[in-house]
Amino acid sequence: MSETLVSALISAQAEIKQPTKNAVNPHFKSRFADLGACFDAVREPLRNNNLALVQLVVGKELVTTLLHTSGEKLESRFPLPEGGTPQVIGSAITYARRYALCAMLSLVAEDDDDGNTASNDAPGPASRKAYVDKARAARVED
Repeated sequence: MSETLVSALISAQAEIKQPTKNAVNPHFKSRFADLGACFDAVREPLRNNNLALVQLVVGKELVTTLLHTSGEKLESRFPLPEGGTPQVIGSAITYARRYALCAMLSLVAEDDDDGNTASNDAPGPASRKAYVDKARAARVED
């Protein structure tokens, strides 16, 4: 990464306010910023610093590119799952876009659960039935 892009990114990050956590994960009851809120947080600071962010699906990957008017760029790739209905694929792309955007610009878009969701508290094969039963019960109560 060259000095011009680094300088612009440093300035943009100084202007970026963390996105508003405007949504709730129904399974874990955690708050997060949806893709629109993430882009709302970065659009103006990027523009003010001659930066643009482009996200394209290329093959089986989401390619996120941060561009500077100098022609310099920073790129990341996020693998996408194979197969599924158009709705499942669209949901995976939206998820990937949000995570790639947040990673590239150091955004904090969700509550920090200290890794619990990715570890023992996550609904894995052993706890799948209990998780499904709890989710069904929650829907009945609503």
